Amino acid sequence: MKMKLPKISTKKKSDKPISPQKKPRRARLSWITGRPVPKGFTPCARGEVRNPKGRPPGPTVLTQIKALLELKDPDDEKGRTYGHSVAMALIKQAKNGSFIHTKEIIDRQEGKVAQKVEVNDGTDTKMYINVPVDGDEAP
Repeated sequence: MKMKLPKISTKKKSDKPISPQKKPRRARLSWITGRPVPKGFTPCARGEVRNPKGRPPGPTVLTQIKALLELKDPDDEKGRTYGHSVAMALIKQAKNGSFIHTKEIIDRQEGKVAQKVEVNDGTDTKMYINVPVDGDEAP
């Protein structure tokens, strides 16, 4: 008499079938920049400041430009500074008829023209506000 042996399975119940190609997980994107968010990034809580001291003090672009404009121009025979050469180039362009260069010179010398702003709240009353520009005093 033959005895039937039970079938032995090598699979465990917890084993999941392996798919041939697993799809890569899509990166979480920032709603501000649209770029992937770095792993482990957590947004600031309400009222939390992560950089309380702000940007560290250091040379700004403007201070570096000012320092460079004070250097002597090696191409100038009279030994003038870069600032003088730039100013002369600006004046030459204005003299040749460039409106942008002329406007820049006038704005720097006399100040920008005050901007007129009209405020209308739907009634017949109109109010005009003169906005002083570059430290000019309001009339």
